[in-house]
Amino acid sequence: MRRSLDRRKTWPWQRHLLLAVLLAASLHLLAVFLIPRLIMNRVIATAAAEGARPYLPPPIDHTHRRVVMPSPDLLYAVCAYDLADGPLQIKLNGSYPRYWSIALYNSNSDNFLTISSDAIGERGVDITIDETRSTRQGLLLMRVMTGASPQWLAEAEAFRKQLVCRPVAQLTNVN
Repeated sequence: MRRSLDRRKTWPWQRHLLLAVLLAASLHLLAVFLIPRLIMNRVIATAAAEGARPYLPPPIDHTHRRVVMPSPDLLYAVCAYDLADGPLQIKLNGSYPRYWSIALYNSNSDNFLTISSDAIGERGVDITIDETRSTRQGLLLMRVMTGASPQWLAEAEAFRKQLVCRPVAQLTNVN
């Protein structure tokens, strides 16, 4: 009689292991594949709201967390792009005596190109991006070292305002 009352189904250990593996794989897929894309799409949408001009956020201090691990010694410029609008032209004229860099990211957060003052020197930047390997949308992130001096901050601000990132068709219509 006791046996008939205890008819609860028990899962063998193999089913528990399979459930744990499926749950781990699902969480891994969410963390590695979906979350970076969601974050990048949100950042791209914010930068795209600026239209054809780069988004120039104010200098960062300890209260800002829009950029991962922000540095108060850097000024940032952000430009969203969509290669469906045509090739992207990136121009930066002039020189700047301290470090700067431009990094291009796909919408899946892969960094596919980085240009820095160390590699370019005083030549400036004039490049065209017409395709990427994985996505047509993405983000350009420019970092400009400011230093501690108010004069350096003013020079960095003037330099980052020279950044142009637009579809080639818009550049030819403007010039």
